[in-house]
Parts: sequence; structure tokens; C-alpha cells
Amino acid sequence: MDATGIPGARGDRCLIFDSEGVVRRAWSFPRSWAELDDESILALLERELPAPIAVPRPERRATARGDHGDVVTAARVAANTRAFFGAADELGHYEVPLCADDSQMAKVGRSRSQMRIAVANYVSTLRAGGVSPERSIVLVKSAVHEGLEQAPECAEHISKDLVDHAVSWCIDAYYAG
Repeated sequence: MDATGIPGARGDRCLIFDSEGVVRRAWSFPRSWAELDDESILALLERELPAPIAVPRPERRATARGDHGDVVTAARVAANTRAFFGAADELGHYEVPLCADDSQMAKVGRSRSQMRIAVANYVSTLRAGGVSPERSIVLVKSAVHEGLEQAPECAEHISKDLVDHAVSWCIDAYYAG
């Protein structure tokens, strides 16, 4: 198979071994591979992998939309706001101190929206940079946890809720783009 356009390719061509449960590539093989016996062909899979080849890519200039620090800040603000004004239970109802008014509740909603936007922008930047969805989740969770560490008054159930939402927003943003 021609592998020149495959990211992480370890050669210009590869052999593909396809079975019911596994697909593997052999990157290093002789030109006369088709003449090899079955045992010799299987031995190709045991060879050490060569280093990936550099794939020339056209230069892309884009400005970063979001970063780790934006999510840290948004998570800290959301955690502090929710800790001060009240937190949603599983049904989304807020346990609000008697002193809270509509403007204070709006602050809670705004801080949550700002966190969602920060997560979406960060994920957009990560995705544009070739970061996998799994790694994006790890990086977003790390940023949220860092923000929560800066909000010591935040209750554990609020922290868990913010992390859960951040992961959900991360997945939505990754596959929306």
C-alpha cells in the first residue's frame, strides 16, 4: 500500500496484514516479499519499526483560539462562583443561599458558559494541532483540576460536576469541529 500520505508512516509503502481481529502493518520488507514463504512473511511483523518519515505539510497559519490557561481560569471562576452562590444538584436545581438574587444566579450561569466556551476553544486549538480526542480529554481534565486547586472553597460534588461537564464539552467540541 502507498503510505506517503499517512501521518506517522515509517516508509513510503507498507504491507498490511488483515485478519478477523487484528490489522497490522509491516514497514520494512524486501521487494520480493511476494515470493517469501508464509513463515518468512510473518517474520516481517517481528522486525523493529523504523523511525517515522517526515511528511511535508503545507504551512498553515492560524491563531490559537484557546489554551490551557483559559480553561484553568474559567474552571477556577466557575468553581468559586458556584461555591459562593450555590450548586446544582443532580436535577439541575440550585441550592441557593437566601441572599442570592437573580443577578447572582446569572453570574453562576455566566461562569459556566464561559467555562464551556474556554473548553471548546482549547479543544479546537488542540484538534487543529493534531492532538487525539483521548489526549484532548486528558489535557482538558488537567486544566480543570488545576483551576479547581485554585478554588479551595469548592465542594467535592461541585468539582466532580465541573470535571464531568468539561469532559462532555470536550467530546462535543472535538467532534463538532
